[in-house]
Amino acid sequence: MWVNFSDIPDNGLRLELRESPQDIQLEIDEIRVSGHLEFKGRLDRLEKDVIVRGNLNTTVDVVCARCLENFQLPVSSPVEVEYRLRVERPQEEEIELIEEDADVYYYTQDRLNLEEALRDQILLAVLLKPLCLTDCKGLCPGCGANLNQGACGCPQENVDPRLEALKAFRRGREE
Repeated sequence: MWVNFSDIPDNGLRLELRESPQDIQLEIDEIRVSGHLEFKGRLDRLEKDVIVRGNLNTTVDVVCARCLENFQLPVSSPVEVEYRLRVERPQEEEIELIEEDADVYYYTQDRLNLEEALRDQILLAVLLKPLCLTDCKGLCPGCGANLNQGACGCPQENVDPRLEALKAFRRGREE
C-alpha cells in the first residue's frame, strides 16, 4: 500500500484501496483480518507533510473474551493521520512525545506506506475484550462449558469464591 509523494497533486488525491486479507499482517495472534480491507479517502499535501483522511472497513476474526469462541467482527473506522518526512538527525537522549504524536507516521524519500497506519486503526477499533454477544454468558467456572449453548448441569451456588474459606470454616464449626 505504497503511495509516491510526488503522485499527490497540490489539490489532493482521492484514494480507494481494496486489499486481500492475506496481504494484511496484524502481528497479534488473537486478531486476524478475514475480509477485504477497504479504504476510501483523501490524501492532502501540506508542504512536505501529508494528511490522510478517510474510512476503513474490514472484518476481523477474534476470540470472545468470555466464552473463548472465534467470531467475526466487522470493523468500520474513520482514519485521520499525518505523515511527515523523516529527517535524519543526531540521536537525542530523550524525546518527549505529546498526544498529537500518536497519529503521526513518517516516510522517507518519496514513498508513504499506508499499511502501518491502517493496521493500527484496525487494532484500535477492536475492543480490548471483544465479545461475541453483548450478553455473552461465558464459560462455566466449574466444568468449562459454554453457557451460551445452554446450562451445563453444575450445581448453582451463588457463593463468592473469595468467601469459600469462610464457608469451610462454618462447616467445620457445625460438625
